[in-house]
Amino acid sequence: MELKCARCGRTTSDLAQGRTTCSFCGGYWELSYPSKVVFRPWSRGEGLQTFAEALPPIPVTSPSLGEGNTPLIDLSSDGLDLHRDIHIMIKNETMNPTGSFKDRFSAVNSAVARNLGAHGIVCASTGNAAMAAVAYAHANALESAVMLPYSTPQTLVDILKVMGAEVDFCSWEDSSEAIRPYVDKGWFPATGMTAFPVATQFGAEGYKTIAYEIIRDLQEGIPDVIAIPVGGGDLLYGVIKGLCELRDQGLIPRIPHILACQADLAAPLVQAYAQGLKEVRPIDTAGSMATSINETSTGQHALDALRKVDGWSISVSEEEIMSAATFLTHRGILAELASSASLAGVIKAVRDTVIVDQTRIVCIITGSLLKWNDALMSLAERAEKS
Repeated sequence: MELKCARCGRTTSDLAQGRTTCSFCGGYWELSYPSKVVFRPWSRGEGLQTFAEALPPIPVTSPSLGEGNTPLIDLSSDGLDLHRDIHIMIKNETMNPTGSFKDRFSAVNSAVARNLGAHGIVCASTGNAAMAAVAYAHANALESAVMLPYSTPQTLVDILKVMGAEVDFCSWEDSSEAIRPYVDKGWFPATGMTAFPVATQFGAEGYKTIAYEIIRDLQEGIPDVIAIPVGGGDLLYGVIKGLCELRDQGLIPRIPHILACQADLAAPLVQAYAQGLKEVRPIDTAGSMATSINETSTGQHALDALRKVDGWSISVSEEEIMSAATFLTHRGILAELASSASLAGVIKAVRDTVIVDQTRIVCIITGSLLKWNDALMSLAERAEKS
């Protein structure tokens, strides 16, 4: 494995350099290693080791909690008033062990941490990443610590304590600095690709497996559109990287259209993409109820990846997100509000004729509604009024 600067192309085998920007140009680092996608019979208990040849070199004996290999299910669009012949499928990441796509990140990140001799795993999170980081730290016999925003629901705080994590609180703006002392003493960050000065390039590689599974599990070709909710941008980056590998290895003929979905009240990527900016500019405040994507900034790697595949971006209102979440719950899919942004984005794109007839769409549903008391209460109040 080595790191390669996305801006100037410099490489280094010193993996610890990835925690900060490139010292020559200030760019972000990408992980480079031999990656070969092999589709073979699988079982749920294998976890991401189903695609071991395509992931960072980690021991085959790396522990799994059964992450990945989540279902791809048809979603009837009856009741959405789309007036188009659209086939929507749901990639249901709520079926992961801790209820979110973050388990894929932590399965890879924690195994690498153990391999590199880390003492523990530390992260700052609104909830999903923290639960995954703690679960996979302990699976790899590592200690765990999490820094939470003061607004974190008490249910999540209690779960993390029960799981055995060291729990503390900080303002979200100070989260990177709050975990830095742990990293300085030999702990491994479970943050993101551009969470400088405590970044990690490893976890996003786990998201490639979502792309692999979508292609593997579709019986008739590839989807026309994949809709992805976007906060910091690691998921978007990872799925696109996985699709590019599939194309480059001749396993698919083209890249599906990628629809990056954000909330109107937290849309730094959408704004940068629409304006043709070279860099993502942070917004002053983020005010969406969709907590997991309520970010003031999206990483540069997400913008670069979306441009690389000539993707689309869209932002949706709070009402559109709530409506999509309600629709999903009525069909037995308990998607958190951030997850529901993918379906909301598809609905808006269809109504705006960005997406046309005879289109097959996969919406990635990233996490479970059951963790978020405020969102549940808001949806319940909405149901009572309807």
